[in-house]
Amino acid sequence: MPFDPKRLRKIFAAGATFVVVVAVGFYLHGIFNTQALIHETPRNIPSGVEKSATGFNLSKSEDGKTLFTIHAASVQQYKEGGRAALHDVSITVFGRNQDRSDQIYGADFAYDPVAKIVTAEGEVRIDLEAVSASTTPTGQPPAAETKNLIHVKTSGLTFNENTGIAQTQAAIEFRVPEGNGSAVGATYDSHGGMLTL
Repeated sequence: MPFDPKRLRKIFAAGATFVVVVAVGFYLHGIFNTQALIHETPRNIPSGVEKSATGFNLSKSEDGKTLFTIHAASVQQYKEGGRAALHDVSITVFGRNQDRSDQIYGADFAYDPVAKIVTAEGEVRIDLEAVSASTTPTGQPPAAETKNLIHVKTSGLTFNENTGIAQTQAAIEFRVPEGNGSAVGATYDSHGGMLTL
């Protein structure tokens, strides 16, 4: 087979064109991805924040029994006073007799470790176990709405670790298996499992 210089030039020209097109493609891809990354860059930690972490757990025990646990999906601890902002919070209260499993939960709470007070910053929901007048047939589990729960929705709730008291002065909506209602202000004693409206 004879050597054809014209054919060889065509092959080199096609190869060079292909390399240039691929290089331009990578260059444009890099520019567009850099702009996308600039828009997706997370916010800087605010200047007043000392630490930021995923996950926060705190519990209090007495005589070997856990009285309550506080869990948050994320936390930011501030430099001043050690205060912290908790996000996606759930407080489970077991009581002194370990006969309860009440839940207090909400999106945002503030925690003061010196005063040992957790304060809700927005809407809060509370599910309290209660003695209900409704009954179910023997041997069958209760229906979803008759599991002896008191459902409460409020805001501005504070929970004091030292006393085990949660209270609010805000409006409250509550629902029990037998009905529903509303009130203004409430106090919840986690040790005795008593809700006073």
